[in-house]
Amino acid sequence: MDQAEASNDGTPGVEAVSTPNGDVGLVDSPPNPDISGSPSTRDMLTLFNPPPNLEMLRQRLYEVKEKIELTVDEWNLYWPYVDNVWCRTQRRADIFNGLYETDYYACRLHRATYQPDPARATDESKPKRKKQRREGGTCQMRLKAVLFRGACPSYTITQVGEFKEHTHDLDHMDKVKRNSVVMDIAKSEVMKGYMSSS
Repeated sequence: MDQAEASNDGTPGVEAVSTPNGDVGLVDSPPNPDISGSPSTRDMLTLFNPPPNLEMLRQRLYEVKEKIELTVDEWNLYWPYVDNVWCRTQRRADIFNGLYETDYYACRLHRATYQPDPARATDESKPKRKKQRREGGTCQMRLKAVLFRGACPSYTITQVGEFKEHTHDLDHMDKVKRNSVVMDIAKSEVMKGYMSSS
């Protein structure tokens, strides 16, 4: 893989591929740390100057209907915009002389519904958070991302498992959880410490 395939408009291309069956357990993990710049560099300018073809790439990385090949720079740029959809579940050790590393991801709605432990002590003096419980186990979509560490590093992303579609749309996931880019922009604005207008 010399570089990501590109379509006529300059966006990373896709090619059809059969999706192998596979199954992995769900263990939540933090987002891929190789994101586009430090989170501290994301501000309102990031919001008003998004990467090119962002909507198209977000939809592709949400659906994963076909094999997607991205350069490492493209992965670092676009993946933080969909990490609210996918949770990493497993990482395979390097194989073939350390040239490949495989991460498995499951849709965030794959998790079982959270049930608080009734035996866990709570501080009655503290106000309770008004948190809406999210029903889990409603979507079984999964993918794998294979990182090639050769002369021209790249990612190859494909579906795994028997489920080929999400049970929800991308807008729903954006309401359920914000992606890293949105969260980092919000944090940068809070850190500015704006004074009240009153």
